[in-house]
Amino acid sequence: MKPATINRSAKALLDDRKIAEIDTLRQGHQQRHDLTIDKLSDQIEQARKLALERGQPAAAVSACLAKAKLHGLINIPSYLLVPISFKSNTD
Repeated sequence: MKPATINRSAKALLDDRKIAEIDTLRQGHQQRHDLTIDKLSDQIEQARKLALERGQPAAAVSACLAKAKLHGLINIPSYLLVPISFKSNTD
């Protein structure tokens, strides 16, 4: 599917009154759990520091990537995400 087609379909869904109510429900859910970007960012930063203290650089990198995604610095469009399958050479 072309990106323009995806964008048109997404816009049509967002304009649908029933779909628009999802945002209201999401806000209530967020308030119920007291979830904010700042709190999540702080938790990820704590995990990154702990990973460095324990000598786990891969976990620290994962935390950095999670924080970047949370803040919108890394945004990979879904149409670029392609499932990967591996074939065995033993067939």
